Amino acid sequence: MSPTALGEPRPPARVSIVTINRNDAAGLKRTLRALRALRVLHPIEQVIVDGASTDGSLQVIAEEAPPGPGTVVVSEPDDGIYQAMNKGWRLAHGGHVAFVNSGDEVIPETFGAYLDFAAAGEADVYYARTIVRDPQGGATRVHERHSHQLDRDTIPHLTTLTRRALLERNGGFDEQYRICADRDLFIRLRRAGSS
Repeated sequence: MSPTALGEPRPPARVSIVTINRNDAAGLKRTLRALRALRVLHPIEQVIVDGASTDGSLQVIAEEAPPGPGTVVVSEPDDGIYQAMNKGWRLAHGGHVAFVNSGDEVIPETFGAYLDFAAAGEADVYYARTIVRDPQGGATRVHERHSHQLDRDTIPHLTTLTRRALLERNGGFDEQYRICADRDLFIRLRRAGSS
């Protein structure tokens, strides 16, 4: 049995996973179930930012991510996805932050290995390829970027680990953008010399 299973204290989380949601209870349930399985394998902090949902999302949170050590939940109105994401990383305590938002899913064993790889390194930003699936579950494409492309395109925030201090130093997501603040952020980080 692992120390966690025996009830001994978990090591501190080196990664905070932020999940934002607004009125997507079904997608949130899929996301939180995958993250619950990941938490068995890897010490993560879970931060859930809900935009005052009215569709049963709060019940899903209560069932799938009950309050306790390593879990932060806030539900209040916000002005959009990037304000919610900024709120999430500001609430986080891990050295790196990942955004696995409502409807996103991770494969616990694979994502856990990725987190272990990142924890052993010194980079500011880590990213990996993402499989984008259609609503029926069929793989539609692989979203992948190489470092030489980062000055002109974004990387998928689902599989990106960003040093929290770097987000703070650079102001996080620019909330004036409604649909491309993630692209703007990663271009700014790249141009600022992050590794």
